[in-house]
Amino acid sequence: MDKRISIYIIESYNLVRNLYKHNLSDEFDIKGEFGEEKECLKAFYNDPADVILTDLRLPYKDTFEFIKKIKSKYPDTKIIILSTVEDEEMMYYAATLGVSGYILKDIEFPVLKETIKQIHFGRLYFGLQEETGVLI
Repeated sequence: MDKRISIYIIESYNLVRNLYKHNLSDEFDIKGEFGEEKECLKAFYNDPADVILTDLRLPYKDTFEFIKKIKSKYPDTKIIILSTVEDEEMMYYAATLGVSGYILKDIEFPVLKETIKQIHFGRLYFGLQEETGVLI
């Protein structure tokens, strides 16, 4: 059996975090879900995951600083930003930090699952809307 893609989820809202976990756990190994990045960093450094799904707007810290910390020690980790913010400049900045995907939160779960798989295997996804997103 193939190894399942392991994921950490960082989302400030408990309800949304649980929805991600519930809807993704059938196909992925959800190693943990967190409301803020500090706890995720501790867990990640002890037991890295293949992918981190992170909210763009974390309550206690700058998401981009969190990304820099992860990428500096684990450059191969795929980081996917989930956001309600349609901002091309933010997407560009995220890409310069090594983020593999920037996805709007209105994405359907089957599409999110496939996008996570594609990103895990090396493709990039940046799009303002699901239908205009680009898998590279």
